[in-house]
Amino acid sequence: MLKWLYRIIVGLGLVMLAFKLGNWEVKHRAPPLPTLPEPNGYAELLAAASDLKLTKADLSDLSPDQVRRLTDQNRSVIERARKALAMESRVALQPTQAWDDHHEDEIASLRHLATAFSLEDRAQWFGQHTNEAAQCDLDLLRLAESMRKGGLIVDGIHSLVTETIAVASLRAKLPQLDADFCRQAAAQMETLNAGREMPAATFATDKAWFTRRYGLVAWFGDIVMHKSIAQRTAKYLDRSQEAIGRYQKLMIRFAARAYELDNGHPPVDMAALVPRYLKTVPRDVVTGREIVELISPGAGEAAEKDGP
Repeated sequence: MLKWLYRIIVGLGLVMLAFKLGNWEVKHRAPPLPTLPEPNGYAELLAAASDLKLTKADLSDLSPDQVRRLTDQNRSVIERARKALAMESRVALQPTQAWDDHHEDEIASLRHLATAFSLEDRAQWFGQHTNEAAQCDLDLLRLAESMRKGGLIVDGIHSLVTETIAVASLRAKLPQLDADFCRQAAAQMETLNAGREMPAATFATDKAWFTRRYGLVAWFGDIVMHKSIAQRTAKYLDRSQEAIGRYQKLMIRFAARAYELDNGHPPVDMAALVPRYLKTVPRDVVTGREIVELISPGAGEAAEKDGP
């Protein structure tokens, strides 16, 4: 009896040792996580967000005076965040339980920061500072990219929500914006779009992080949960492509609006926008081909669906 018990204990010990060695091997063979810049704009954004003063009330219920007061209270935070948005940024991933536990809090902090930008947008709009209000939306687009870049799929999902809000707000303001701002907005959006983190990079980072975090469990999970993982990535890919399409349409509209205000008539084709209003003709995110259809300001807006 003791002999069999001894064999069982030794066997279990060998199994546990083999599992630990295999787990270590899988984790250390996983691709490296994205290298963080120094300083990291993401960390600066989180630091700025920690000083925010917000209300629990629905923003749509706030009076203009309440919006202005909240905006004034957070003005220094917004300016600090704007400086961070000008920096290189990556989500600071760590394959640890501690990081996993608090990452949702980081995402919530950045969503609160997005709310602060939206409040300043409303305050500027109430003060009839149309260009300044629209600039807040451009800041939101940069914030969305900072939320996504170097992050996991969950980061990308939250960034798409922020981006969609900013695109819808910008589109509504377009008819009231002057030629100089439209030209600058098109240029800013084109630059941001050129550096956009695409879904393939997010998928690779997500897989690398999951493997480094869970080792053999991640390996087995890929096999057992293959169908659900494929559905999750396909859904995120579809939502990302829809968001990029909306973004590019708005970018073209800004360029076309600037052209029309400068020349007194709309452009006849996409080529008329290059190189003064756009450096290059944007490419369709699905086909990879140049977009040939000219999207004039205000065209087809009612038919578009907002929301990722």
